[in-house]
Formats: sequence, structure tokens, C-alpha cells
Amino acid sequence: MRVFFSLVALVAGAQALSNPLNQKRGGGSDVCSSSGCSLSFDNPVTGKTTNFGNYDQCTCLSQVNSVVKSNSMLSTAASIFGNNKVSDYISNHVRTSGSTCNYPDHSTPACSSGNPCGFECCDGYSSHGGSCACLPPYSDCGGVCGYFPHCPSKSAKKRDADEWKKSAHCDSGYTACGVLWSSKINKVAAYECVDAKNDLESCGGCSIPLHRGSPLGTDCTSLPGVADVSCMNGSCYVHRCMPGYQLSTDNSMCMDEETVKKFTTIAEYGWKIFAPL
Repeated sequence: MRVFFSLVALVAGAQALSNPLNQKRGGGSDVCSSSGCSLSFDNPVTGKTTNFGNYDQCTCLSQVNSVVKSNSMLSTAASIFGNNKVSDYISNHVRTSGSTCNYPDHSTPACSSGNPCGFECCDGYSSHGGSCACLPPYSDCGGVCGYFPHCPSKSAKKRDADEWKKSAHCDSGYTACGVLWSSKINKVAAYECVDAKNDLESCGGCSIPLHRGSPLGTDCTSLPGVADVSCMNGSCYVHRCMPGYQLSTDNSMCMDEETVKKFTTIAEYGWKIFAPL
């Protein structure tokens, strides 16, 4: 019964956030990079490096998962090595080569070459002086800029959707991550401080992101076929696999028979046989 109540609360919260009269969109921060990198991974069967080419698309941390699906080179690499491995690779590149971008209210990130912190205004707002403004003859009505002959009376001013996330604080070496089934109570949302370098269920980042700029991590215990696994310096390290699985050369995963065949084929014929026509 408690789980059902939590689901109802989450659905109601999502509906409220999607209502422009209740919450404005945009704002907050992200980490973005417009520099390129070579996309390569070690074949877990042979240990030899497989190079897919150069990735040079401007990317923000909040966009990594969608970019891996939409970019043909990344999606091909993900179909072979897995979404998590490719997403982690690009995320680490963005963190090390990118810069922190702060966005005004009513905006969304628009990363581009030469301008990784670019943004586009939304909710009917227009770019003005480095921010997003509702310019005459239009006016703001419940967080939306437009022509409103009659605007309903505004209720008490809502807090920025990201405000509580910005106030989350953890000691040095720890990362603020979300908590499963959490919801805001008295304008405070639950979060936990995670040692992402060693936490088995949030290895390398948050398994449950707190906000769009949260570093994404891996639940090492969810890796297929693992019998004994640790989180070491932000990466899953497998010590032992279940029967029927083979340990990869870099100890990053356990491979079933079909996976071993796939990487053996790549070693013999090359990865391009897996690329879409």
C-alpha cells in the first residue's frame, strides 16, 4: 500500500511540474564541451583496441543519453559495447574537457561548436541582454510569455524547480544523488551523499540523478552474470563471474557465450560489420 501511495504522489508531482501555471521551465546549470575525442574501447576478449573514429559533437552532461541514441557512431558503439560504457566514456570526456554553464530562467541548453554554454529561450520568452525576457507587448502569465487579455490571479510564488537541488550539500569527496521514490516534503527533497569512487550501487556517479547535471553512475550489482564485484575508483571491477559467463580481459564485465562470439567476430572481421546499412 505504501508503494502504491508513492507512485500516486510521483504521478501527481509530475503533472504539477508539467503545468505552466505551476512551474517555470529552464534555468539551472550543466557541464558542456565542444572539444572532440577519439572513441575507442578495448575488445574484452582479445584486449586489443577497437577505434570507431573521432567524436566532435558539442555535448552537455544532461544530453549524453539522448546523444548516444541519436548519433550513428555512438549508437553503433553502444550496440557492441553497451549503452553504459559509451555513455560513461562521453560523460567523462565532457567532465574533463568541458566547462560549467549557468542558464537563465526560461531557457534550455543549446550547445554548439565555439559556444558550449549557448542557450535558447522557451515559454515564449526572448533572448535579451544575456537572459530570457518577456518583452512588450507581451506579458507573463503563470510562467508563460504571451498575449493574455485576462490572466488568472497568481497563487503564492512557487520556488524554482531546481532551487532545492542547488541547496543539496555534501562533504568533499561525496556526490549528492537522488533517492528512489523521493518526493518534496515541506519544500525539501530527499537526497543522499554518495562516495561515487567506491559505492557499489552508484559507481562513478549517481544511479538516481538528483538533477540534469548530476554525474551518471552504474549499479555494479546489476551487471549481467557477476558473482563478485567491487567499485574501484569510480569503475566496476568484476572479480568473479557466474557459471556460463567469461570474465573480460579488463575485469569490467561478465560475457555470455553470444557476447564472446560477438567480440571474437569483431577481432577477426572488424566492428563495421555491426554498423547499420
